[in-house]
Amino acid sequence: MTGMWCSEDKSMFHAMAKFLSTSNPGCAVALVNYRLTTPETPDINFPDHILDVYSALTFLAQNKQNAPYDAVNMVLAGHSVGAWMLLAAMMQSDPASTKRALQIPVLDAHVRACFRTLILVDGIYDIAESLKEYPGYADYYTKAILQKGLEASVFMGLGCNAWIWAEQAMRTNVILLHSPEDELLSYAQPCILLQRLAHLGATEQHSVTIPAPVQMHNPQNQIACWYAGKRTGSDAALVAQIYGPQVHGVPGRVQVDLTSLSGTHDGALHTEVFWTVLQRIAAQDSIHEAL
Repeated sequence: MTGMWCSEDKSMFHAMAKFLSTSNPGCAVALVNYRLTTPETPDINFPDHILDVYSALTFLAQNKQNAPYDAVNMVLAGHSVGAWMLLAAMMQSDPASTKRALQIPVLDAHVRACFRTLILVDGIYDIAESLKEYPGYADYYTKAILQKGLEASVFMGLGCNAWIWAEQAMRTNVILLHSPEDELLSYAQPCILLQRLAHLGATEQHSVTIPAPVQMHNPQNQIACWYAGKRTGSDAALVAQIYGPQVHGVPGRVQVDLTSLSGTHDGALHTEVFWTVLQRIAAQDSIHEAL
């Protein structure tokens, strides 16, 4: 799942699905679409997209009798805004943080319990925070999320900093992947998510080191893209001061790889490197063995 709510189609990932199913005997792959917000469909907006995703997840979880897969032991993967929607599916609004904001729809508890691993790739994890770094993205969010009569303050409730884990997701493994060559999203978003998950706490914890500087270019970024190219040292220092270079207290069930992928924000999805990572995760019972 990908596309910023306004583009992409599951047909673009047939090659990836074929690779996964043929390289992993017995592995069934489902590609999920959701309705898009386009000039032709301006009335499709929040929460239509995520409800479509929930419908697909519910079908996969409840189709147990004749399913050619283990319907109570599934792996979910989402990219960009697709990662945001999958994270929302496994979390829920924190009442203390979202009193004046939109509430994310709640996925059925029995459906949540069917997913053992959540793979989040080059994701947007907190919309309000992303707008501080990329104000140029506001137009995408506004068209897809804001309904008539609502104000931009609703963005505050649509991200991990306003969410808590749903009870059924407390044991779900989380794998966080980010391409160092992503030109649209910096390491700030995974850092924001890791800090939030560390804040929510866990018995087993570990630390995550943020990779060394990478040259990237994004003219839409107004306040120092994480380690971005052609930025001053003070800008890089500002971001490093906010997010890193290490995030401590990350739950043990959360594994992070910020270096293995290659390619641009969309291009990374069409590389054999990414497909192989997915194949290994699907094949292994232990995520530590897969990464």
